[in-house]
Amino acid sequence: MITSSANARIKAIRALRQRKERERTGLFFVEGIRLV
Repeated sequence: MITSSANARIKAIRALRQRKERERTGLFFVEGIRLV
């Protein structure tokens, strides 16, 4: 489990909250317990 908010993965995921970042990277973040 990652607990540090300074972790690079956490920063990248948090950046995906912004539309500009999602369009730039072509990525998105899915959250929840159900598998897609």
